[in-house]
Amino acid sequence: SSWWVHDGGYSLSYNGGRRTGPVYVTFTTDKLNATRPPSSSVDPTIPKECHQFTVNSYASVRAGYDRGYLARKSYDMINIAPQVTSFSQCIWVNMEDIEACYRNLNRIWSWGGIVYTDVANDYFFESHGISTPD
Repeated sequence: SSWWVHDGGYSLSYNGGRRTGPVYVTFTTDKLNATRPPSSSVDPTIPKECHQFTVNSYASVRAGYDRGYLARKSYDMINIAPQVTSFSQCIWVNMEDIEACYRNLNRIWSWGGIVYTDVANDYFFESHGISTPD
């Protein structure tokens, strides 16, 4: 099952079978400098069977993985997937900063998503109910 979630600065196409949003679109020109809360939450509008099993960090299961936020403004678990730490804290955050600069000039549309191809590295399937993106 899949549906769209709209939340201020983004819309997320959510795939309940994968327990994550595979595609998001940013619609706003806001700077989106929201501070991250101490913990992530679950969206009450999404059926419970579609949520990840836990909000615990991925690093608690396998070192070297962070919570990867697809859309910068949302800290809900439907917007989160495992992300390799070096990618999350360097390449991805730099891309978000560049995106923010362009939003200051004009409205932009950003498309992002998750690719799942290698089941051999699904480190979080038992703990979180989510495949590991490749």
